[in-house]
Amino acid sequence: MAVAPTIALATGASTPREAVSATLEKNDTAVRIVFKGGKSLLVPMRDDDAVGFDAPTISTDRRTVAWTENLQVAANHADAAFAYVYRDGRQVQMLGRDGKPVYIGGCPNGGATSDWHILAGGRQLYEACAFPHGEPFEYRSLYDLDTGKLLGSVAIDNDTGEPPTNAPAWAKHKPPQQ
Repeated sequence: MAVAPTIALATGASTPREAVSATLEKNDTAVRIVFKGGKSLLVPMRDDDAVGFDAPTISTDRRTVAWTENLQVAANHADAAFAYVYRDGRQVQMLGRDGKPVYIGGCPNGGATSDWHILAGGRQLYEACAFPHGEPFEYRSLYDLDTGKLLGSVAIDNDTGEPPTNAPAWAKHKPPQQ
């Protein structure tokens, strides 16, 4: 059984910063976040396998900005993706329970982010993980973006494609087919 990841704020507690806009720049290889008051932050791609960013989204509380980084994984030629998340202008970094970074999103077993949503006005992130190739696998997790804690995770039944019947409501969201 894989160890479910948890997230931690990269630099500790921070002052609330409201995002005014989040836009793709430099042929989709960077995201610019503009904050209330005019300051901005340019976030470039950092992964050698990255081919572009997608869908920057601002939460309703305007403190969380998230988007997807798309990868071309050379070893298997399959596309993969993971979510970038910024809260109050600082990156929320995915970490395993052992304290080491989880390199493809927060997904266990080398899975990639197949779906994500900002929930609870910007205080939570829902992430669905799946393998971009091979055997079916899906794992859904819910994170608290203020505390950095994993609130819950659910493995999806490979045969039915459904969460267990006693799964919480957030885990019953079905991501789009890829």
